[in-house]
Amino acid sequence: MGIGARLAAAVLLLASADAAALDADFSEGRKWFLEAGNTDLSTSDRNAARVKAWRSLWPAKEALERLQEEKPGEAEALESKYGEVRMMVHWLRKESPVGLLEKSGVGPGAAAGKAGEEEVEEPAPKAPPAPLPTAPVSPPAAGPPSIEALVAAAEEYEKKHRYDVPGIHARWLRVMTTHPDLANPLVRKAAERAGDLEGKLKDAYRLLRNDDPDALKGATNVRLKDLVFNVGRDLSSPDPALRTRAARTLGLLAHPDGCYEMKKVLEKEADPEVVNAIADALQRIGGARGAETLADFAPHKAHAGRTLEAIIALANRNPVDRRIAAKQMARFAGTRSEEHFDRMLSTLKTLGIDGVHGMAACTENNTTVPRLLAVIEALSNTKEAAVARVLSKYFQQGKTGSDQHIREAAMAAVKKLAKAESCGEAVVPHLLPGVRNGFTRVYTTQVLQEITGQPFDVKHWAQWSSWYRARHPEWKESE
Repeated sequence: MGIGARLAAAVLLLASADAAALDADFSEGRKWFLEAGNTDLSTSDRNAARVKAWRSLWPAKEALERLQEEKPGEAEALESKYGEVRMMVHWLRKESPVGLLEKSGVGPGAAAGKAGEEEVEEPAPKAPPAPLPTAPVSPPAAGPPSIEALVAAAEEYEKKHRYDVPGIHARWLRVMTTHPDLANPLVRKAAERAGDLEGKLKDAYRLLRNDDPDALKGATNVRLKDLVFNVGRDLSSPDPALRTRAARTLGLLAHPDGCYEMKKVLEKEADPEVVNAIADALQRIGGARGAETLADFAPHKAHAGRTLEAIIALANRNPVDRRIAAKQMARFAGTRSEEHFDRMLSTLKTLGIDGVHGMAACTENNTTVPRLLAVIEALSNTKEAAVARVLSKYFQQGKTGSDQHIREAAMAAVKKLAKAESCGEAVVPHLLPGVRNGFTRVYTTQVLQEITGQPFDVKHWAQWSSWYRARHPEWKESE
């Protein structure tokens, strides 16, 4: 066998070994990554799982990159199968305490035990002109790389590593944080690219963790917060075009700290283009901060409709934002407009279990009696047994005719849920807290007697749980 053939065979053998190691490390790392997301575990157990995940995922990431470089024809297939390893590595860094992963002995900074951002190479600055020989002088201090050099480096890296979203994002982010002048078209280009990649990273976290990435401490670059602050200053400009640009940029940056300044401006904003830019930006930021800020405008006379439109769009973006937006949407139960209330309620009806939680949250917000009755009617059609517990709080003697009307509607709704074609006896355990409560015991007992046919009265309320357990041995009192 010739030298060329032996080299080719060696490369194939190495690639085969890399593929086997990648598969094993990916499976093991993913298992521990998911374990680290278990909020029922102690902090120390979750950190231990993070270290175990890191020790497998970092080698898997390196093996993936080698294979994609050695087998460009298979890069797409490899990315489809293993690509989320990059996202898991990125978010492990973000959610782990400082120094935890660096002490694992694996990955960048392991030897020194130092934490850091995504690794970004420095573009080589142009050499300064040689000093004149007339007198010895100290060389000038090297300044930051030019924006042209940073943009070129980001573009070159993206071309060579098109699948490395965290790495590409870090390079475009560095353009913005090194040269934060948004009047420069190259900076605006970097903002748009970084914002798009930031959205992809956060969407990956929502998929992997089923949680809001903005609730994670240290999820975003500290320098990015400074940029958000600087951009936010333009929101107070008398020029609506500049305010619009600032809002759009904050949306691209997708940093939750942008919500505060945009809320202050939107409260008094009259220019429709600026209003739309802020609403779109808050929707793009999303998460708890974005949704909460949008819902803060539920009582606003001018902007309730536009912010409701934005929060509905947010609810259709991904499961995590849908869950958050549905609960915040409930605050429109108190909006000034019947049209906005009707749209809110009709939207919640389409959002599945998240919509049910949203309708339940409507009962916690100040609203009118007709609207509350509409919510109760909608809850009666959900076929969710836990709704009975929400409605049972109305099973008490009221002070007005409206209170009586609401109680009767709530009792009728629970009876409807208790029908065989809906939830049947599954509503019973959700009514048991009501028989333990002195304020709701009488009417809850009446409902239980009617839906079960059992004679236990208010003096024997404890027998309800015994009766239900006898019929459903698998049931536990904590349910």
